[in-house]
Amino acid sequence: WDQKPRGSDRSCTPLVTRHVMAMHRNSSWVVPYLESPWVNVMAALAPPFPSPESSASGATWRKFTAECVGFASVPAVLGLIVAASVLVRSCMRKPARSGSAPPRAKALRYVSRIAVLLALGGAFALLSVGRHGIHMASEKVGEAADDARSVADLGTTLSLSAKHAAHTVDVMTANCTDTDVQKQLQGLQGVLASVANRSKSFETSAARLPHHLDSARSTVDKVKGLAILGLALPSIVSLLCCLLVAYLVRMTQKNRSSSGCCNSCIVRTMGMFIFAPTILIIALATSCEYFLASATGSFCKGVDTNVLTYTHHFARGFTYNVTSFYITGKGNNPLLADVRDANSSLADALDLVAGIPIGTCLDQGVKTGVNQQLSKAVDTIGAVERIASPAHIYPYYTTVVHEEVCATFVSSVGWLMLSQFVLGIVCLPVLACMADAFFELHAAARTRMRDQPEPCPCEPLTGV
Repeated sequence: WDQKPRGSDRSCTPLVTRHVMAMHRNSSWVVPYLESPWVNVMAALAPPFPSPESSASGATWRKFTAECVGFASVPAVLGLIVAASVLVRSCMRKPARSGSAPPRAKALRYVSRIAVLLALGGAFALLSVGRHGIHMASEKVGEAADDARSVADLGTTLSLSAKHAAHTVDVMTANCTDTDVQKQLQGLQGVLASVANRSKSFETSAARLPHHLDSARSTVDKVKGLAILGLALPSIVSLLCCLLVAYLVRMTQKNRSSSGCCNSCIVRTMGMFIFAPTILIIALATSCEYFLASATGSFCKGVDTNVLTYTHHFARGFTYNVTSFYITGKGNNPLLADVRDANSSLADALDLVAGIPIGTCLDQGVKTGVNQQLSKAVDTIGAVERIASPAHIYPYYTTVVHEEVCATFVSSVGWLMLSQFVLGIVCLPVLACMADAFFELHAAARTRMRDQPEPCPCEPLTGV
């Protein structure tokens, strides 16, 4: 906000106006304020994540899941009780009230506005924080896929360089008549064959990475809209209920000849077929959201250790070794085992080429060409190691896990969960009962006014 855009003068623009304009253009200003509270809250409320010592036991993971489900079942039980109460009240038929004063809709309007604000607030938090997080995760996966394609291309280049060098040496060995030089060339053949095999193995492994990452990004892009819509759907239905009730109240007050009985029937029907199911759906959605936020909050307490714990139990082997290397930075990178062996063999091959004398079996031009091919392979390996280095890969992990999963995801689900809980357990039941009572009072007041005889203008009023 305090940075001056290019080609503009902000000195004459009031500070508040500039902030409002920035808020209108981009909702990212609110992300830090929405993220910070829930990260700490869910980390404190969540059950402890399985420790590395106890993670080998399946009972430990079942206990952790049961604890998360136990806490998450509370909103569902409350929602079931409240939905049943609204359903029973809607089905019951009370005797008409008599002698009631005309009702006022002020309290009803306040409750309706609060419900609308909660529905809009939850949707705003989900769209501003959740959509931002999904977009960033998709973007980082796309960047990782681009790097994987670069590595795959480098693997192809490495394999071709090793193949060309091996072919050149094979031709020289077949045409060489000098026994000593032929032995040297045969030794070089064996080294280059090892380089070619390692390069081919790395090329095959690297070719799979872009496909997996592209598939992951495609899946995220396909489901992100449905996921956001699914999470926001209970709030949208609640918003429509509130707007419909507000519309009925407004029309009842505006149309003085209306008795309100028809609208009362509509509200009772809404209570049975809309309010009660919506309350139950919101409660179940809140339980699922709390389960996700609780499990993720527990996972994010010591996230690096928990990633290794989870990977060690559910993946093991190669995947765990790769994950451990990139998170801890200790040991060797299992992804580059073939590349390291190929690099070591290339160093031996360059020494062998340097020791072969120039003569009938090897002229200067051919020797220079072989050196260039081997040097190109060495440079290719250097490029692969730079792309696959922890300094290059770890920021992807930090962005996706630390920033998006442990901040954005937890926060967006937390705000949505809070707004939907208050909306479904408090506001909607109160709104349904108040609307029903309003129309009952309105119908009773209209009945009383119709039954009361109007005084004749020609006769004096009683008591005058």
